[in-house]
Amino acid sequence: MEIIFAFGLGIMLVCVMVLINMVIQSNKKVEKLEFKLEILNNNLLDVTREMNISNDDLYKQVNSVDKKHIEQVTKIYSELNQKIDFIRKSISKDYF
Repeated sequence: MEIIFAFGLGIMLVCVMVLINMVIQSNKKVEKLEFKLEILNNNLLDVTREMNISNDDLYKQVNSVDKKHIEQVTKIYSELNQKIDFIRKSISKDYF
């Protein structure tokens, strides 16, 4: 009876040791995964920051090009109006 009891306690002790070992290994794996996740998160933040900077630069360039085109169109429109005014004045002198 005592031998069976000792054998049972021995089996339980081995099982407990195996479970403790599994828990420790799992904790180590979880810590490694958390560290990798933190690195990935930092990389993602860096990429997002770079994308925002690139987007801002792109918007600035588009706005600059847009302003240049608006200035060119305004200049052409002004010149066209001057020519139309000149033609009106010329035509009105001929008829009156």
